[in-house]
Amino acid sequence: MEFLAFFDALWRLLPSALVVLVYVVALWLTFNWMTHFDDREEIVGKKNVAYLLQRLGLATAQIIAMYPVIADFDPENFWGSLGWLAIEGLWVFIALVLARLFVDWLILPKVNNQVLLLKGNLAVGVTEFGAYVGIGFLLAGSLTGGASSLGLAIASTVVFYLLGLLFVTAVFWLYEWLTPYDLRELLRKGSLSAGIELAGVFVASALAVRVGVAGDFESWGSSLIWFLVTAVVAIVVLGLVWLAVLFVSIKVWRIPKRRLREAPDLTISLLRVGVMILVGVMMSRILAVA
Repeated sequence: MEFLAFFDALWRLLPSALVVLVYVVALWLTFNWMTHFDDREEIVGKKNVAYLLQRLGLATAQIIAMYPVIADFDPENFWGSLGWLAIEGLWVFIALVLARLFVDWLILPKVNNQVLLLKGNLAVGVTEFGAYVGIGFLLAGSLTGGASSLGLAIASTVVFYLLGLLFVTAVFWLYEWLTPYDLRELLRKGSLSAGIELAGVFVASALAVRVGVAGDFESWGSSLIWFLVTAVVAIVVLGLVWLAVLFVSIKVWRIPKRRLREAPDLTISLLRVGVMILVGVMMSRILAVA
């Protein structure tokens, strides 16, 4: 019986999964059209992993963003559910097309992303993958919850997504300011450690603040206060994690301070990112039930 129930649930979710797949393909083809070079040749012919990571980040973001609404599909109200899913998918699609410009122009303003990606700069590819995954989590939060009217639902979806994006970008810049080395310059030089750190910061902060973006909209005042609370908690906790890893690096692992100041250490970068993402996941869960 459980076996049959599983396939029944799978069949019920098939239409929504197909809608998500259509949007992923549409997004991929749209970016093929937007570029001035042969994407297939770049990925398959030249085996450009850096550029592939950027494209996979966008596709992954589309899936992450639409994941919460897949389960809302109601086969009993087939066309109504399908219509809403299509509208929500369109919102994610448009947001990700604009996010491409946002990532290129705002998050890495000193780095010519596309040129470096076409040169196979893996550090930039990793950073962009993390940026888009983080944006996917914010978009997923924007589609979670309800409101008393369609107008408020649309307005709160857009406003709190933009607030989440602004917050995550601020954390991104704050992290770069706190580090003793120039992360963007290291990205330009292809430092994988720098790419991993920046990607991790984006994913971790997006996970942490996603709860502030999500949830039922009650009023602008209470919703904004809740967002600010989650944002402040996220900054404080992630900052403490950064200091804790730094303390362990110097006092426990006895890594010279000079070495940490000169450039990010790959081992430390992986540890810092891993801990921050785990903390971001835990914060998201704790704040969701708070």
